Parts: sequence; C-alpha cells; structure tokens
Amino acid sequence: MTTSVEAMQKKIQYTRQRYSKWLVERLRPALLWLFSDVTRPIRFVCIGGSAALIQLCLLDLFLQLHIHAWLANIVAFFLAAQFNFLFSSFFTW
Repeated sequence: MTTSVEAMQKKIQYTRQRYSKWLVERLRPALLWLFSDVTRPIRFVCIGGSAALIQLCLLDLFLQLHIHAWLANIVAFFLAAQFNFLFSSFFTW
C-alpha cells in the first residue's frame, strides 16, 4: 500500500514541477513587461484608483452601519491609505 502512495506522491510532484515550469515559461514575458518601468504609470493609476474605490466602499459600509460620518470617513481613509502604501511599495516602486 505504501508503494502506491509513494508512486502517487511522485506522480503529483512530477506534475507540479512540469506545470509550474510551463506556467513560468508562459508568464515570464508578461510579468517582465508588467513590472517594467514603462508600465509604472499604469500600475500607479490602478493602485491609486483601487485605494479610492476601497475608501468609498468602506465609507458607504460604515455609513450603513450608522457610524458617524466623520468617524467613518477617517477610518475609511486610514484603511485605504494603508492599502495604497502596501500595494504601492510592492507593485509601483
């Protein structure tokens, strides 16, 4: 029984290696282009727009939960700013 389990594990490992190699070969050119200096303004706009959308959605959610408007705006802004900082540091710069 252990031999069949070991054989299955080897087959799974081989399949993972094969498909991960295939995926890397296919995605590498796209990822190199996506993270090049040419596309930095596009990434900047996408992350900034996402942060703005997150702030508006959070503000709407907090207002529907009957949180005071000024507090809802402060918390939504803070959370959106954290998202913006985190994703900008990883993807934009």
